[in-house]
Amino acid sequence: IYIMGLFKIGDFGKFAGTRGTVRHIGWNRIEIDSVEGPIVSIPHSAVVNAMSSNYSKGQFRRLELALEIESPADGFDSLTPSLCGLQEHINHLPLLAAYVWERPRTCVEMTRGGGTFSKVKLEVKLTNGLSHAQMDDIRSQVVEETTKYIQSVGC
Repeated sequence: IYIMGLFKIGDFGKFAGTRGTVRHIGWNRIEIDSVEGPIVSIPHSAVVNAMSSNYSKGQFRRLELALEIESPADGFDSLTPSLCGLQEHINHLPLLAAYVWERPRTCVEMTRGGGTFSKVKLEVKLTNGLSHAQMDDIRSQVVEETTKYIQSVGC
């Protein structure tokens, strides 16, 4: 893996089903600091034979969020105009200003069942080269600001 140049220490990606940052590349194993918390040791053969993605090599990184919200009293149709404002709100956050690759996108999925809940999905494309800590900071701020915005429009 090291000689082929597939990954280097500090790269972020998905390795044999584990998402995280490469911490160490040994002779026969790669150590991943996973986004779930634990450090995972994966044999090179598993990384090479499985579908692996190096997100650090692309031009942008994708931040995806899915939040379940209670729909407004006037129904699901009123969510769409509100989401246009959410996109602009997220696009202008000071922490993101230097990193946004393109305008954020949102969509609403109605949840099946007896409740009045919807799932709001938000996708933000960011320039690459962000550290794991920077991505965590950005994710936290986007979740907080999205929640505040959705509450401000009555959801």
